Amino acid sequence: MFCKMCIRVFPGFLPIVFLGLLVTQTAGIDIQLIPKEPKVSDNVILNVIGVSGTIRSFTWYKGTSPSAPSQILNFIPSLPNPQTEGAQYFPEASGLANGSLLIRNLSGKIAGEYTVQIQTDTLQQQSVKLAVNGNVSIGVTLSFYSLLILSQVVIFI
Repeated sequence: MFCKMCIRVFPGFLPIVFLGLLVTQTAGIDIQLIPKEPKVSDNVILNVIGVSGTIRSFTWYKGTSPSAPSQILNFIPSLPNPQTEGAQYFPEASGLANGSLLIRNLSGKIAGEYTVQIQTDTLQQQSVKLAVNGNVSIGVTLSFYSLLILSQVVIFI
């Protein structure tokens, strides 16, 4: 496809072309968190926007590298049972027909990076970081532990 002379004359040309193709594939969609700052026990939607074309299928992954071991779920809207579970599936997760991911009863263990791949006429991909705010149980535990230490100091004085 590319001549050897072109690669020798323009050694950085080939990687730039492929990088440009990758950016074109991923530039179309975005993911919004609803609510923007989810807290423990909230329901949150990783809301996909900007999809061009009809969704044939989509897959959600835990992390930023799409692979079978990181797959949460696959969703094919045209099937009677559209959702299939992946290796990283957790029961709080559900796919929505617009390509979004609903997570019910949010907890700290669910926080992290998520990636979606959406197949329309082209493959579209985007990642998002999900942070969980207000992890109350840790604060309460630390406060209680501090009180125990304080009471021990008082007893020994």
